[in-house]
Amino acid sequence: MTVAALKTSLLVVELTRLVGLYTRPQWFGSPHSAIFAARPIGGSLRPQPEEVLALQYASPSHLPEPFLWWHRQPILDAMQDVGCSVVWTQHVSWPTDLQLIPQALYTLRDQQGIPDELLHEAWVYLGRHPQAEDQVLEVGDKSSGA
Repeated sequence: MTVAALKTSLLVVELTRLVGLYTRPQWFGSPHSAIFAARPIGGSLRPQPEEVLALQYASPSHLPEPFLWWHRQPILDAMQDVGCSVVWTQHVSWPTDLQLIPQALYTLRDQQGIPDELLHEAWVYLGRHPQAEDQVLEVGDKSSGA
C-alpha cells in the first residue's frame, strides 16, 4: 500500500513494479521521481480536497488537456509495461518565466484580479506535448523510445 495514493484518493493500492526514475535537474529543488505501477486493492477513488480538486480514470490516449508534459512519459511507460528499465531527464526549469504553481496562480487570481484566460494560457503552455529537446532518455531502449 502507498500512503500517497491513500492520502490523495482514499484508494488502497498494491505496488506491482518499478516503472522508472525521472529527473528534472533544472526544476526547483532538482526533484527525482520514482514511479511505480500499482493495482487497486481497496478503498475508492474519491478526491481529498486538501490534496486534489478532482480525480478520474483516463486512458493514456485520452488524458485531460492541458496536462503537464513531463507527467505524460511516466504514464506511457507504465501502460507499456516498461519496468525498471528507464530513466528520463526532463528539462523543465524552475523558476519558470511564468512563475507557475497552482496555489500561487489562484492567489494571484483572487487577490489581484488576474483573468482566468491568462491562467488558462499558462496551463496550456505547461500542458503542451513535449518537444524533442524537452527530455532525454538516459537509460532504456533508445530505438523504441522507452
